[in-house]
Amino acid sequence: YPEIAFDDLIVDATAMKLVTAPERFDVIVTMNLFGDILTDLGGAVAGGVGFAASANLNPTRTGPSMFEPVHGTAPDIAGRNIANPTALLLSGIAMLRHLGLMQNAADIENALLHTLEQGVHTGDFGDRSTPAKNTTDFANAIIANFGKKPAHGAKPDLPNRPMIPTVFHLDKNP
Repeated sequence: YPEIAFDDLIVDATAMKLVTAPERFDVIVTMNLFGDILTDLGGAVAGGVGFAASANLNPTRTGPSMFEPVHGTAPDIAGRNIANPTALLLSGIAMLRHLGLMQNAADIENALLHTLEQGVHTGDFGDRSTPAKNTTDFANAIIANFGKKPAHGAKPDLPNRPMIPTVFHLDKNP
C-alpha cells in the first residue's frame, strides 16, 4: 500500500510520542508484547483504559482475529457493577466492522456517542459534579439511545456486507 504514509519507530520512541503528541497516531501496528504496553499507555493518555479497545487482526483471514478491551477482565472490580463498558463496546464495534456488519456497528457506536454527549458517565471519567452511573445503568442509557445520533462524530449509515467466515479445523495444537 504505497499510498499509506507510515513511520518506523522503536517502541521507546513510540511511547514518548504517544505521551507528547498522541494526535500523530491513527493506527499502531506492532508485535503483541509492545502492543500490550502501548495500548495501556494510549488508554491512559486518552483518559483511561476504560476507553481503550484492542484488536489482533489477521487481515488474510487465514487465522482468527481477536477483539478485546485493553483492560482485560479487571478482576479488581469484578462483581461490583462499577466497570466502564465503553472499551468492551468499542472492541465489539471493531469486530462487527471486521465482519462487514457496518450498519450494526454504526448503530451501537452512535448510541454510545449520543449517551456520552448527554454527560452520562461511569465513575472512572466524566463530570465529577454529576452522579456516576453504575455499569448496568450506563448500559441501559446506551440501549435507550439506539436510533439516535450524536451531534458530533456521527458514524455514517453504511450497508452491512457480511464477510464469509473462515472455518478452522485443527487436528492438533500447532
